[in-house]
Amino acid sequence: MDGLDRQDQVTAVVSSLEKEGCFEKATAISLFHGRIDDALNILNRGAEYASTHGLGSGINLSIVAMALAGINTANNALWLSKCRELYNKIDNPYLRATFAFLTCGTNYKQIISKSDISIADKVAFACLFLPDNELKAYFKDLENEVIESGDLSGVLVTGLDYAGVDLLQTYIDNTGDIQTAALILIRSFPSRIQNDERVENWIEQYRCLLDKWKLWVLRAKFDIFHKRFLEGPSKSALSQVYLSCHFCNKSIMPLQINNHRRLYSGGGYGPRNSVTVKKTVCSECSKPLPRCALCLKHMGTASGLLGNRAESFSISPRSAEESGDRDVNRSKKSSEASPCAEFSNWFTWCQSCHHGGHSLHIEDWFKRNIECPVSACACKCASLDSVPAVLQQSTLVTN
Repeated sequence: MDGLDRQDQVTAVVSSLEKEGCFEKATAISLFHGRIDDALNILNRGAEYASTHGLGSGINLSIVAMALAGINTANNALWLSKCRELYNKIDNPYLRATFAFLTCGTNYKQIISKSDISIADKVAFACLFLPDNELKAYFKDLENEVIESGDLSGVLVTGLDYAGVDLLQTYIDNTGDIQTAALILIRSFPSRIQNDERVENWIEQYRCLLDKWKLWVLRAKFDIFHKRFLEGPSKSALSQVYLSCHFCNKSIMPLQINNHRRLYSGGGYGPRNSVTVKKTVCSECSKPLPRCALCLKHMGTASGLLGNRAESFSISPRSAEESGDRDVNRSKKSSEASPCAEFSNWFTWCQSCHHGGHSLHIEDWFKRNIECPVSACACKCASLDSVPAVLQQSTLVTN
């Protein structure tokens, strides 16, 4: 970066600070960059602004302006003495840093070590004025200081590494704020840091905290974001629930993702231009899929395949009559435009007896019944789930 670009950036930063009413900080930054005239003008504008708005800081700004104006006076010893006196009477850290800069000569420890200016400004000042051999030692001391204090802005010094985790440890010890630490970790720190035992403990504590507050949705979003952060955006979540063949116990989903391409590319499953796919047998053992407990047809749903590439499984004549031809036609049209199969053709089964069939058929059955549709089964499937119970009650009230 050349000098002109840096001066333009300084001008932009100082103007922004003035608009925010931070005249003291704007003065210090201008002075640190050797812009004495600009610093004087800022002090005068700040004093006028404070006087107009009834702020008490105007007097301090005027005093600093007068001190700064006398920087080139003949009696330099007297001026230095008065500046040191004023330094002890002013509370604002940036005005104190201004006086310290005017009187310290080349000893900048009073500014970067003893002042209360922000850590970012300390780092910037050190990079401007400290020689390389002192700069490295100062950053090491500053890192230890921010870790000991637990100041989160010290991440600028520690970086997103294990030193940053030490900083968060101190912050949590001081405040007990697990939430802030957990959110910072999963949004900013690299995934390799997640293996640290402290990090795992904080994230688990935050999960428990969300559960205690009954913020289930936020807990789920947090877990999803954390999982994506660890695995990266390119990795998709593995299936946790899938259908298996009764004979070989292999998944009967349509060959998942890899074979999904082969299914439509002419790789052994039919012509490449084929648009009709109806899978009623297991891909591994070629045994027929289970029958729907109501229409008694083999399950051949296209669930999970592209709707415009798959043929929706037609419902039984009885269900068609109950639902109406118009609903059946609408289902076929929406299947062509939908990116997945119609819900009416999905596999649905009881978690207790494992009997089931097409979703539409099962839904219609449990609007009028509680027991399993399989004649030899005495399972009261609907009583095990609150949703069918609510549907049944609403149907009875309507009738």
